[in-house]
Amino acid sequence: MASPGPSTHSGPAAFFEPYRRQWQVLLRITRREGHAHRLFGIERLFLMGVCLALLGMPAMIVRGLGQIFGEQGRRLAVEFYALGKPALLFWVLFHGHLTSALWAAVAVVALLDLYTSLSSMVFLQHFHTGRTSHGRSLILLAVNFTETLLAFAVLYGFSQSVGNPMQGDTAPVTDPFTLLYFSCVTAASVGYGDFLPTTHAGRMIALAQILTSMGFIFILLTSFVASFNEREPV
Repeated sequence: MASPGPSTHSGPAAFFEPYRRQWQVLLRITRREGHAHRLFGIERLFLMGVCLALLGMPAMIVRGLGQIFGEQGRRLAVEFYALGKPALLFWVLFHGHLTSALWAAVAVVALLDLYTSLSSMVFLQHFHTGRTSHGRSLILLAVNFTETLLAFAVLYGFSQSVGNPMQGDTAPVTDPFTLLYFSCVTAASVGYGDFLPTTHAGRMIALAQILTSMGFIFILLTSFVASFNEREPV
């Protein structure tokens, strides 16, 4: 069975084309066809879970809407979506919406959507035949990383879990720039100690950010290695 590659379909019916391609990948993994014939046990179950999660993510809706206008439309929709999410989170962070549970939920969904897509990019790359520019991929990864910094800053603000107890200040931090600074420091695993998570919720959010940041480093290294291996000899 051939790998599902980029589609040339357009028009209203093409909205379901990304879903169809993803469903084909799920079926191949389930039936152990093609590249999936060596999959077994926990790896196979994990990849099936990634496929199912992708089908329920907002990114699939964006791809479907873009696919209506053809393959170029799908690619442009993905890029606008990738840029739009950090722009929205920036607005939420710096315009005083940190106490809203709705925007905290938006930040969580944005993170789940992003990490599901990244997992697909790493673990399902052999099931797609379309070639992607590594330069474009690296630019999008930089945008994605900015998105994570902003999303975690929103979550720190909503949970009111960051403070400066070393200076005797027990009030939670509400300044958006300081929250973004703490998010950057946590992602880099620097740990200056000037601001700390002061609640159990804050420590759990910080732990999730550290682990996912390590995953980003893995993805960047993988992309660089792939780009180096595919260079033509001079």
